[in-house]
Amino acid sequence: MLPKEIERKYTINYLPKNITKIIRITQKHIYRDPICSIRVRKSLNTATNEAIYTHTIKIKEKEKEKFSTIELEENISQEQYEGSNPFKGSQIIEKYRLIIPLESGLKAEVDIFEKKLKGLIIAEVEFESIEQAENFKMPSWFEKEVPHKEFSNRKISTKTRREVLELIGKKQLAINEKILKEFRKRVK
Repeated sequence: MLPKEIERKYTINYLPKNITKIIRITQKHIYRDPICSIRVRKSLNTATNEAIYTHTIKIKEKEKEKFSTIELEENISQEQYEGSNPFKGSQIIEKYRLIIPLESGLKAEVDIFEKKLKGLIIAEVEFESIEQAENFKMPSWFEKEVPHKEFSNRKISTKTRREVLELIGKKQLAINEKILKEFRKRVK
């Protein structure tokens, strides 16, 4: 059986205090078609300064598997990462990923995007099963669930700054600007 990634995505109201790890991520989507995407990623642990480089293939599941994609990932060398070029029409994504524990042993991965995608903040939660994903109750600091397809890194890597701002909406953008200011204070 191929490994599956089962996740849901959300906007948030604020950042809780219990952040356990901050990772600086730079990723490039190097291939995509309607079913498959391939990316390379550099993940830098901001506490230890340790970098990990990965190559990931994501394959869309059938529509009935609503929160699920097949994900194959392996470590690669820094040279392999640096030698990879983004797919035509796809921009390099830069973001901070904050790891925040949730109830039932789950964790939220809050992505705070940078550069052209600045203003976009998305929390995602990965699950062990579809049933667990369906029964998940949002913590109070989550705002609302957002469509997985519209907010996938694959999809937003092809959007213009204007399209990203329209996708976020003015109300959520104002909330995200406050979250970003708070985050900047914490990481100084």
